[in-house]
Amino acid sequence: MMMDIIRQNPCPHFTRRSVRQTVYAQTARRRLGLPRGDATNLTPIFARAAKGLNKSLKTFMIEVPEEEWVRSSITFRATLNGAYEWPQALQEAWKGDVPSENYLSEVATRLLEMIRQGEIDSDQITEDALSSKVGLKVWHYSIDKYLEEIVNKTGSGLRWKAEGWYRDRKFQIELMPAINASPKSVSWLTSSVELKFSHYTRTDVEQAAKRLHELILKGTPNGNEPLYLLSISSYQEFRQFFPGEGDPRIKELVEFLEAMPLNPSVRLTYDFRDYARRWFISVTPKVDWASSLSAISDEISQPGLQERLGISTDAAKLLRWVERLPVDKLVGRLTPVVEEDCEKRIGIKCPWDSKNFPTYIQLLIEEINEKTDYDLKALPWHNYAYVYTRLLVGRKKTDLDDILRRLQWLGLQNGVPLDIATAETVLIGLISPRPNDTPEPDHVLLNMDMDNEHASEHPASAAIAQAQADRQIM
Repeated sequence: MMMDIIRQNPCPHFTRRSVRQTVYAQTARRRLGLPRGDATNLTPIFARAAKGLNKSLKTFMIEVPEEEWVRSSITFRATLNGAYEWPQALQEAWKGDVPSENYLSEVATRLLEMIRQGEIDSDQITEDALSSKVGLKVWHYSIDKYLEEIVNKTGSGLRWKAEGWYRDRKFQIELMPAINASPKSVSWLTSSVELKFSHYTRTDVEQAAKRLHELILKGTPNGNEPLYLLSISSYQEFRQFFPGEGDPRIKELVEFLEAMPLNPSVRLTYDFRDYARRWFISVTPKVDWASSLSAISDEISQPGLQERLGISTDAAKLLRWVERLPVDKLVGRLTPVVEEDCEKRIGIKCPWDSKNFPTYIQLLIEEINEKTDYDLKALPWHNYAYVYTRLLVGRKKTDLDDILRRLQWLGLQNGVPLDIATAETVLIGLISPRPNDTPEPDHVLLNMDMDNEHASEHPASAAIAQAQADRQIM
């Protein structure tokens, strides 16, 4: 019973040095074969048994804390010794017995067998029904951790998706080929980047992004495989990156990662789940590493927005923030609240009283709109008693846009839906300079590389001809 705290634990995580398990006293008496109605306090009995057992254990030890006010249950605690890890403790816990496949717990073993035998089909099954099939009690509901155990211990490519809440959650489970991925750790956040994830500024995330870009260029990765910036799968590695005691503030770390202004050609991914076999931070190219390396090199070699566009420092920071916003952060064409991202993501401060911050933002917007093709607008955003600012992102309309909209409208009037992309390509080709070729103005719009007798049958030609006639009338 005391060894089951490790044997039947789905996933003792490498970030923990000890695990706990509570057993009802009635269940313990039944397993020990004590007579019905026995009221003996079992805690001292198990404590003496643990003391004797620990003499033969090397990788871990078991304790049974005395809780005078509790008689209905018994608590076991297993703690790792020295620098040993949970896989080593699991092997020792199974020593002398016939282990299950890959040291799986009984629940995970039954669950894996059901999946392999096709007893769980591709249709959705509720967590209530699935838990009942594998023998879980109501208070043990959490199929996810046993699915994670199968993946962690067997390396299988098990995939699942859950929808809904609590007992009515529905699962779709699929068994894929085994995964043989062994990513290597790559040094990234070194002592040259002094970071406090809970109190960082725009300068900190820019330094981290610069360091990351340099690391990518130095590593010269190939293909489109991920480059692992951090890979943790043991307690020693965990404490090397997260020194000190206590749980790390993963939420703050994730916020820092998402605030980094990375080159748009790469994508940052991470996994810090409680049951994940490996914690990692990786970067992957959106197309391939050849194009990403070229894009990063170009970004580093080019001057900043301030020099290229001739705008102020704060205007350049605001524009860079707008350009790098991921799609999922936008609400339609509205940016997130500017005031909330000022210090950590944008890097600007109001030079006046904070009440005048919307005015300062408006001045920066006017500067950006004057020097670029952006058409930004500052809109008030009410939140309880406070009024914040969001930006409406747009582009200035060009003469070509006006012509294309006019052509599209003329096509619809004639019952011909016009492909805007095709029309844009044709128009750009018509107005682009040609060496030693200066067609007559009256024939420019009809020079479409087709026989004249068939030109009027082409939808785009008809629309262009109508536009020309309208212009002559006007």
